[in-house]
Parts: sequence; C-alpha cells; structure tokens
Amino acid sequence: MYNCQNSNEEKLFIEELIGVIKSVNTSNISNIKSLEIGILNLAYSMKRIWKRYSKIVNITRHSKSW
Repeated sequence: MYNCQNSNEEKLFIEELIGVIKSVNTSNISNIKSLEIGILNLAYSMKRIWKRYSKIVNITRHSKSW
C-alpha cells in the first residue's frame, strides 16, 4: 500500500501532476488511436510521479488504526 496523504509529498505530487496535465498537447489528437496514445502517456506520467512522491507503508495486524 502507498501513502502520501496530508504531506509535503502529496502537495508536490499534485503540483507536478497538474503541470503534466497542463502540458498535454491536444492539437495532434485526430483519431481514436492518437487519443489512446495520449491517455497512455498521461497514465504513465501519473504512475511515475506517484512512485516518486509516495512511500510504501506496511500494514500488519499489530499496526495501530488512527
């Protein structure tokens, strides 16, 4: 499980993701194939950014519930 909620990492993740979304060039989307490629590129960017700013949290039966 990944966690970056309510942290500086969350803020940075959102800022970088918004930057990537703003930079998407939609002028070359003329058919379904180019739309699919654009969506896959956006998904890849989001996954890459998420991994950069999140950290793995191990939950065990002894973990406290907050």
